[in-house]
Amino acid sequence: MADPLTPSRSPVRRYGVAVASVALALLLSIWAPLPLREKQHSALFFVAVIVSTLYGGPGPGLVAILLATGAIEVFLARPFHGDRGPADIINGQPVFTEAPFAASAVRVAVFAASALLISLLNWRRLRAEVAARSSDLELRVARQVQQKLFPAEAPAVPGFDIAGVALPAGAAGGDYFDFIPLPGGRLGIAVGDVSGHGLGPALLMSATRAYLRALALSHRDLSETLARANGILCEDTGDGRFVALLFASLDPATRTFAYAGAGQNGYLLDAGGAVTRLDATGPPLGVDPAAAFPAAPPRVLGPGQVVLVFTDGFAESRAPDGSFFGIERTLAVARAARGQPAAAVARALCEAVREFARGRPQGDDITVVVIRARSDDPSEATI
Repeated sequence: MADPLTPSRSPVRRYGVAVASVALALLLSIWAPLPLREKQHSALFFVAVIVSTLYGGPGPGLVAILLATGAIEVFLARPFHGDRGPADIINGQPVFTEAPFAASAVRVAVFAASALLISLLNWRRLRAEVAARSSDLELRVARQVQQKLFPAEAPAVPGFDIAGVALPAGAAGGDYFDFIPLPGGRLGIAVGDVSGHGLGPALLMSATRAYLRALALSHRDLSETLARANGILCEDTGDGRFVALLFASLDPATRTFAYAGAGQNGYLLDAGGAVTRLDATGPPLGVDPAAAFPAAPPRVLGPGQVVLVFTDGFAESRAPDGSFFGIERTLAVARAARGQPAAAVARALCEAVREFARGRPQGDDITVVVIRARSDDPSEATI
């Protein structure tokens, strides 16, 4: 396997550039006017070493250092032989001065050490670039995997129109939503928000999703499902993280909506636009292993009513002036779009928060699920 810190070029080209760069520096030093030769040949060799290192990596850079040091010693200053070298021109004639051994040796040593330092710094830069590329690749893979955990589309439920959207703030997010088939023909709906965002919360989100799915298939009661999930998560979250989650069931046979909220609220909009807050019924998951999550009384959803569950990424989105989007603005957008299909309501919310931010980076994950009750009119099912 090729070394990721070595540029992807053949050794002949990489080391050939080192030899050619030093040779060019030597020729320019020899051909330069005498007053400039002594003062500037070191700079030319510095450039040769830098070019060799940037093009070929640390190996060719070190070769260039050795070649440059040898070229200076043999062809130019000859410091270790005590030869006389041209130092200046007076009345058109070169004036020679003795090159002390110690001073010349120090100059060569400083040059070699400086060139070596340049090579090492460039090597560290290459390492940082490789690490950044590797990290970016891992995050992209994590995002692809996480996106597959979200439902590809909302299930078809007689009498209801459902949609969900999740917009992570980074490559991977801590928000999620899910649609889970439940016993008795019911549909389970989960909307969760792990504290923080990034790869760590994304991993906890994946674990929460797995726990909830496994427990929901074997327990009809929402309260018991959340209580058992909470017990497991309390063992997993020892770093102060928690999961705010609303878990609901939708029964198309009775048109009833029931839920239990673990630190996560919901909102019910009636056909006239009035808003009823669906308060959380317990603390977030992962905080207290003995916590209870009683289910709220089931509600019969009439035509035109909309259940809205969104994470705090909406309310906490900020404009360039520092103001927050807020819950009231979120509900106002939903209220204005409540007559449209659920997907259009979710889209309107996301577009509104993006327009409000005006290009400001998203500070937190944004997730929303919209449940809209339709009438029994078959024509409305095709909206």
